[in-house]
Amino acid sequence: MLWSRSALRAPGFAVVVLAAPVSPMQGPASILGTWVGESRCVGDHPSCHPEHVIYQVDSAGAAIVVRGARTAGVDTVQMGSLECRRQASPAEVTCSIGSGVWRFWVAQDSLRGSLTLTDGSVMRAVVAGRRLTTR
Repeated sequence: MLWSRSALRAPGFAVVVLAAPVSPMQGPASILGTWVGESRCVGDHPSCHPEHVIYQVDSAGAAIVVRGARTAGVDTVQMGSLECRRQASPAEVTCSIGSGVWRFWVAQDSLRGSLTLTDGSVMRAVVAGRRLTTR
């Protein structure tokens, strides 16, 4: 299921990715895993608001699935899933949606991301850190 257009227009919408625990085999440059950070607005987009986000990135065969959530007060709001494509680097994916393209990549063990709209303007910038899980 892809995020709906109405979700993209909703105030406070942010991309969030939830992921499986990081295994030693994934290595530091892997995009797979759970990431927690901030999604901030870029440019003049009045319906956009900065948000605290959680991203989970999982492998699903040849595709990558990005599941998103954001915090709203003490609640966690699930945002849905994006089906993404791997890029040349195993630490980079792109996710096409009706209004543009999400791009996520790993840089120095941080998840970075951006939402570029079909008109070429950037609406969101994401910076998140890896959430390590313990067993």
